[in-house]
Amino acid sequence: MQRTKKAEFINRLSELKYLNDWISKDPEHILFIYGPKSSGKTTLLHKFIENHLTNKLFNIKHFNLRKMLIVNYSDFIQTFFEIDYSKATSSDIKQKREYNLKVFKLSKEVKQSLENKTLDPFVVMEKELLKIVKKGKQPVIIIDELQALEDIYINGQRDLLKELFNFLLP
Repeated sequence: MQRTKKAEFINRLSELKYLNDWISKDPEHILFIYGPKSSGKTTLLHKFIENHLTNKLFNIKHFNLRKMLIVNYSDFIQTFFEIDYSKATSSDIKQKREYNLKVFKLSKEVKQSLENKTLDPFVVMEKELLKIVKKGKQPVIIIDELQALEDIYINGQRDLLKELFNFLLP
C-alpha cells in the first residue's frame, strides 16, 4: 500500500520565524522544543531545516532516539558514533554496518577507545565539532526524544544526560 497524502503543516509560521531568529544569533544557549506526543515537533524541525538550513553554512547532526533502544553507555556510543569507513581497510569493510544516522564518524581505534571507556565521548564530540567550525560551518545538533538518555551512566557514576547538558552549555 502506497500512501500519497502527507500530513498537513498548518499554522506554524510563528514557530518557524522564532527558529529562524534563534539560529541567526550566536550559539549561546540550548533550545528545547517540547510539547505533547505527536504534536508536530519533529515535523516542525524538518520543515525548518528544509526551508532555512539547506545552505552550506550549517552541518546538521540529527539523532532520532525514537527509533533506538538505548539502555546503557554502549548503546549511546553505538548511536552517536560510527566508524569512518572512507579510511578503512578491506577487512574493516567486511565488518561494516550501515546506520541511517548523521553521526560523528571516527576511526576504528577511537571508537574502540570510546567503547572501552578509555576516552571521554564529550572530548571526542568537541574535537569533531571544532573540525566542522574550522570548515566554516555552524554545527546544529538535534536530539529527538532526548529523554531516552535518562538513567544512563558513564563509568557507573556520571549521569549521561547531565554530562551532555554540561557539554552543550557554553
